[in-house]
Amino acid sequence: MKISSDVESEYIFEEEWDQLIGKHKIRSDIWALLELHNELNVTQITHYVEQGKTTVARHLKLMEKDGLLLSRSPKNVIKGRIPPKIFRINPKFKKEEEEEENFYKRVIRHYRKAGYNVSKLLSYLDPLLNLDIYLLISTHNYDNTPYKY
Repeated sequence: MKISSDVESEYIFEEEWDQLIGKHKIRSDIWALLELHNELNVTQITHYVEQGKTTVARHLKLMEKDGLLLSRSPKNVIKGRIPPKIFRINPKFKKEEEEEENFYKRVIRHYRKAGYNVSKLLSYLDPLLNLDIYLLISTHNYDNTPYKY
């Protein structure tokens, strides 16, 4: 699914969002961490990935520029300290990812139902066609590859 709409009216994309994440291994690691923990800062992310803070910060900045991530500063700031930037996945992409996942789940359910209906149809036609339905089903998967015994 291509991203061609505005994200919070600042970003316009012509690349697919999963390609933006897949540009580098650290990006997919950061994405997975943020899906798991919702929000993390640079230091917290650095503890999980085997990269330095500079590298992590650079990738976070690029992912934010691409519109994949959003950032905020914490409300409670200790006086005299620089507040850490807290990153999270842009909700638009989380929603698109869930929609894509639901689509594939529906496709899988459809193929399962179709396979069941075909086996029922063959069982009804078995006496007419003189086929051994159980032999057909037990020797092949739905993808036409033989089972290994």
